[in-house]
Amino acid sequence: MKTLPDTKSIGENIRLSRKANGMKAAEAADKLDISESAYTRYERGALSPTADFLGKIATVINAHLVLLLTVPAKQDNSPHAISLYAAADARLTASEEQLPLINKQT
Repeated sequence: MKTLPDTKSIGENIRLSRKANGMKAAEAADKLDISESAYTRYERGALSPTADFLGKIATVINAHLVLLLTVPAKQDNSPHAISLYAAADARLTASEEQLPLINKQT
């Protein structure tokens, strides 16, 4: 049985996704209309976002919600891990864009 990630893992996924998309924490906080310190508490896992707010975070940092909820295999802050998050997000987005085409064919 798969488990949902804990708050700390979700926060790490938010941080990695934001960095993969080249956004600063201050910019994300500003777009979410919260303080930078509040935003970084979400990234550190000190605050747990509601489902609605997690969706807003995903939209602001241009990340796929599924990626933010993925349980990481290990904590990895390397540039390589950040680029893997960016690539995974791009694949998820591309898959979603194909759904209307698939539905039209069936």
